[in-house]
Amino acid sequence: MEKKDGKSISRRSILIGGGIAGAAALTGGFILFRREQQAPADKHLRVEAKEPFWNGVTWGPDSMHISWITEDRLVSADLKDGAMSEKPLGYPIADLRTLARSGTRIASIDSLPNMQIVVQDAQSGHLLWTYKDPRYSGDRLYSINDVAWSPDGTRLALVFRRDDLSDNHTDSVLQVRDTASWKVIWEYQERTVRGFDPYAITWSPDGTLIAAVHSDTVQYLDALSGHLLYAWPSIGIWSADARFHATSLTETQGQRMVIQVVAWEARTGKKVFQKEISQDRLDYPRIAWSPDGTRLAVRGQQQIQVWALQTMKLLFTCQHVEGDIYAVSWSPDGRYIVARKNPNQTDTSPRVAQLQFWNAHNGNALFAYNSPRMPTGYGRPAQMYWSPDSRFLALDNKKDWGCSYDLMMGKTDCSFSNDVIQVFQIP
Repeated sequence: MEKKDGKSISRRSILIGGGIAGAAALTGGFILFRREQQAPADKHLRVEAKEPFWNGVTWGPDSMHISWITEDRLVSADLKDGAMSEKPLGYPIADLRTLARSGTRIASIDSLPNMQIVVQDAQSGHLLWTYKDPRYSGDRLYSINDVAWSPDGTRLALVFRRDDLSDNHTDSVLQVRDTASWKVIWEYQERTVRGFDPYAITWSPDGTLIAAVHSDTVQYLDALSGHLLYAWPSIGIWSADARFHATSLTETQGQRMVIQVVAWEARTGKKVFQKEISQDRLDYPRIAWSPDGTRLAVRGQQQIQVWALQTMKLLFTCQHVEGDIYAVSWSPDGRYIVARKNPNQTDTSPRVAQLQFWNAHNGNALFAYNSPRMPTGYGRPAQMYWSPDSRFLALDNKKDWGCSYDLMMGKTDCSFSNDVIQVFQIP
């Protein structure tokens, strides 16, 4: 490990505002306020970050503070008064998509020419240490694909790879280290055809399993021993108790494509749920687990269905609302199902979207809040982050976007001026 002193990083401006936009019997209107002004307790905060961030929002344990990380700073906001604070990082983050955060530390990948792991303090921003694998020092065919903390922050999983140009193969290493001693607990090595190496890893919520995502499959390993348990064709989402994983798969049946929602036991790979989901178009459903892991909320294009895992029976379909439904989430206390909803394509206000809330016990539509609309063609959906006590919901979104169709590449490219975080107080 190599110790380094922190470096001075310039401070950039961040604006903060607040307001409510929505239905139901909540106070309406939009109020803009500055840092020195008191944020009304019943208003909803809107934070505009004048630089991009990718890693998402982290809630404090008191559910009254949120924070996020830019390339060179830690930024936090106090929901009680709207006060903002910024702390420079001791080492700028080269790629925010590789960022991993535990409760007290941040790990990121510093790519070429350094190709090292950088660990910093999540409260002060101070650089703690860096690590380079001595086996690959100076090797330009070597790279680090991903880093991920265990849920308790005591272990760090790393994915290394080295391309062998002589026979068109890749040597991949999934390594788990003890973060106190930095000793290797175990390694899992694999030699594959180039392009089929692991590129992402996730821990189960209880820290007992690791899912390593490949280009064509997902491998599930015991997080304590490194033993390979089984492989699955697609990555899914963990239930809160880590007993199950669920995903959606496309299958060809004759001349048509169908979408299957599948759930399986996370440790054994045994399938426990499979249903074909009807949709108005071929699009992957978004899935959300109930907090107790007994139900699945599955969104189609314009509906959300709630299924019982044990009986595989449809419990109810959430009350219809106008617009196309995208991401779906379930509140930690089990009271609400919420979905990201864009207006219909004929809507004359394309930059407006909504968060729609339903009663999670019977599917009744309750209320909705306005939020910036994500553009068609932008691959990363708006992310939703519940506070631990379910009193607040933060939405990580984009603002001031513009899109154009790239004829040569055959795709839509979108650009953004800044990120927007909206925090909604939930009744």
